[in-house]
Amino acid sequence: MQTQVEKLEGGTAVLAVSLTPDEVERGMDRAYRRLVQRVNIPGFRRGKAPRGMLERHVGRAKLLEEAVEILIPEGYQAAVDEAHLEPVDRPHIDITEHPEEANALKFKVTVTVKPEVELGEYRSARDGVPREEPEVTPAQVDEQVEALRERLARLESVEGGAVEKGSFAICDIKIVRDGEAGEKSGAGKKAAADKAAADKGDGEGTTVEVGSGTLLPGIEDALIGAHAGDVRDIEVDFPADHRNRGVAGRRLPVRATVREVKRKVLPPLDDELAKQSGGPQTLQELKSDLANRLLRLAGAKSRREYEDRVVQAVADQARLEVPGVMAERYIEALWQETLQALKARGVTVEQYTATRGKPESELREEMRPRAEAAVRRELVLEAVARREGLEATPADLEREAKRLAAVYRQPLDVINKALLGSSDLDATRDNITHRKTIAFLAHGTADEAWPPVDEAEPSSATRDDADAGATTDAGAAAGAGAATDAGAVAAGAAADAGAGEEGAGKEGAGDDSQGGNSR
Repeated sequence: MQTQVEKLEGGTAVLAVSLTPDEVERGMDRAYRRLVQRVNIPGFRRGKAPRGMLERHVGRAKLLEEAVEILIPEGYQAAVDEAHLEPVDRPHIDITEHPEEANALKFKVTVTVKPEVELGEYRSARDGVPREEPEVTPAQVDEQVEALRERLARLESVEGGAVEKGSFAICDIKIVRDGEAGEKSGAGKKAAADKAAADKGDGEGTTVEVGSGTLLPGIEDALIGAHAGDVRDIEVDFPADHRNRGVAGRRLPVRATVREVKRKVLPPLDDELAKQSGGPQTLQELKSDLANRLLRLAGAKSRREYEDRVVQAVADQARLEVPGVMAERYIEALWQETLQALKARGVTVEQYTATRGKPESELREEMRPRAEAAVRRELVLEAVARREGLEATPADLEREAKRLAAVYRQPLDVINKALLGSSDLDATRDNITHRKTIAFLAHGTADEAWPPVDEAEPSSATRDDADAGATTDAGAAAGAGAATDAGAVAAGAAADAGAGEEGAGKEGAGDDSQGGNSR
């Protein structure tokens, strides 16, 4: 077999492959052995007819066709391996000389391949990248203490009191059916549509923190000054992207009936608060514990950001051309994750594009710079891994299993079974190689791919950008997770305390007049 390779712009390679008559003949022998198992020839048991008899029965053209189906995929793969190419898309194959016309077989393959990456001074790239030292201020600790108090707060009734900002009002909120507000009933179709929309929008016993912006604009303001038993009628503008299509984009009358007025009572700032958190016994111990948690999280965040900057510095030094098909595939992945986030919020694509004021094609195109940058970084990391011989070893898999067992607090044998028996084992190996490469670039040793368990949360430093927040355009959060939330540390400290009905603002049922369903 002979192969000629021509590389074009845009990451396209053209391979001209030629198979000799002897190779074609061997291919026909293989085609005979395959065909004879499928064809019934009178006078012979299946699979026992000689080649000449089979060829007379099905025709030489059929045997050649079967041989070509065998030879082209194998010839293509051998040519790719010989040229050390990595295809990233389906090949386009043209037969330029068929064995039926000549004894030889020649074909041309056009395929997009991973580009050659010309690396810069990647080993020293980290020297010029600053790393911020993590620090925790008393104000940050106090913020976590207050978040804990909020979690452990309780609601108590305010007898005879009026609703004010910060109050919790227990309300029945519903869209007023046509005619209920003392108006004359409208036309039949409109009345039926309003009733159907209203039936979907009713919410009884909804708990509202007045002033929090939980409900659609106008409702919470109308509740201020109301007492238990009072009724407020409000004209509400429902947004165009509201998940209930029956009310989306419409102005409808909403009636809120106040059942009860409550106020939030925070626990005192004392040692009892620490005990309620489920760990420390004194307020000082609680603050010390929260400060340590914050410092560990800040250290992990500082590490991730430093690693990201180092990888970007290495990518900036490199020279390569990102294949368009790889960028398109990445954009598709981003778009699909965006759609999943929209679906989780009850928002359709039509509503989303209407809210953004742009067609889908334009929104996809806006993702291109991000996609190209992410693909570029990934290609550069792969090139560094090849240059340095970095790969996932059996010892690495064992180490990874121990790390996951510690993170998820599962027995090691359970993790090993899930990890080694998974169809995603190759993906796990790729992930380890990816992390080892980043650790090598940022810290000078691949061993740093396994940070302490406290820092072992999923991060943008150990994954591609798609995993670290591909749904940004839809407003959905992903990536570092709860570690970035203001109340995450306090939430961890109060994990055993529970909330129940005493947890302020946690008892409300969601209805279609709540802002959370429309944003």
